[in-house]
Amino acid sequence: MKKLKTILFALLLVSLVGGGITYAVTSNLPQEETTEADYVYRYWSDVFHGHFFTIDFDEATKVKNTDSNWTYEKVAFSAYKTQVEGTEPLYRFWSDVFHGHFYTSDYNEYVKVKDTDSNWKYEWIAYYVYPLSYSGPVETETVYRFWSPVFLHHFYTADENEMNKVKNTDSNWTYEGPAFKVPKQEFTSMTCDKRCDEMISCQEAYWYLNDVGCGDKDQDNDGVPCENICG
Repeated sequence: MKKLKTILFALLLVSLVGGGITYAVTSNLPQEETTEADYVYRYWSDVFHGHFFTIDFDEATKVKNTDSNWTYEKVAFSAYKTQVEGTEPLYRFWSDVFHGHFYTSDYNEYVKVKDTDSNWKYEWIAYYVYPLSYSGPVETETVYRFWSPVFLHHFYTADENEMNKVKNTDSNWTYEGPAFKVPKQEFTSMTCDKRCDEMISCQEAYWYLNDVGCGDKDQDNDGVPCENICG
């Protein structure tokens, strides 16, 4: 059963170290109202030339409000905080050498990196995802993986248009292939009132264009909606 998705506003109390001042910071990160899945938030760093992904709303809010190294981009896709039937762990590593995270759902790769590559420090299970072999009742979308020998970071996207654009036009990134599957995001709105700058994800923009029929979301008629967030 589809559940309504709303934008919730979280209030974060931040204490300034040294000044002893406590004040309220409003985070407008979206949250998914569902017991099955949660949003994975995506950040980009001009400093580290890499992306950061987290399903933890508190961590995402803290990074957004207190760490100027990272710029919030959008909801990357959805995943599970706890394991549900058919899913497997996505393991999260951090590198002090590369100043970035690495994520893998491949158990053998996880063990190899953990046991043999001192560049990477295992942190914890980031969230739960479906293996590429999954063919169960949950509708899914594929997350694709890239590696950059220039930036020494991995990149992950569930946006097929973005995947093709990076693969075909950006020589900084080497396409590695499909990495895992995630539950497809669900939307319920049937009006075209929402603007492109209000979209939480590229998946939502495609929903408005293809399922609701909001042609205004594709101003140049190239089939890609809201290019501020897609591709």
